Amino acid sequence: MNDIDEHKEIEISQHPWRRYFARMIDIAVVSDGLIIFWFVITHNVRVSFFENIFRGLLEMFILFIVEALLITKLGTTLGKWILNIQLKSCTDAAINCKRAFRRSLGVYISGVAIGLPIFSLLAELNAYDELLDNGSTSWDDKVETKVGFQEINFIRGIIATILILSPLIVGTVFNFV
Repeated sequence: MNDIDEHKEIEISQHPWRRYFARMIDIAVVSDGLIIFWFVITHNVRVSFFENIFRGLLEMFILFIVEALLITKLGTTLGKWILNIQLKSCTDAAINCKRAFRRSLGVYISGVAIGLPIFSLLAELNAYDELLDNGSTSWDDKVETKVGFQEINFIRGIIATILILSPLIVGTVFNFV
């Protein structure tokens, strides 16, 4: 999965929107899985307000675990891979399991406020400002990781767009089944 060209120069920069959309891809993929799972269990994709909050928290918990494991094993997540984002320790070493879990915990607490409405928006705005002001985020600083970027081509952009929109598509399709 980590086929980013090792010989190309990697840009160490902020790119807050690319980081945001990589996270949205990861969230979308897990959301699609939960929508399908919910449909298989209940034969209905419509959920109450509280079920929606529960599903959102479950989504964040799954993402926390999966992200840390993917970063440990592959050095990336699906969203980061599609958008050519690399994550490394400040010494350019691979990220070990403990560091990956600590980073993911920081992301999900400080960066997205565990997905809680309103709090999540405020956390994301704060992280955006922090990234632009400091060139890094608190969770990357705490575990000494850096984020690098390579160019993304048109095909990866199209795939990213489809994946970001996929929960709407999957939800709509299963709503009519």
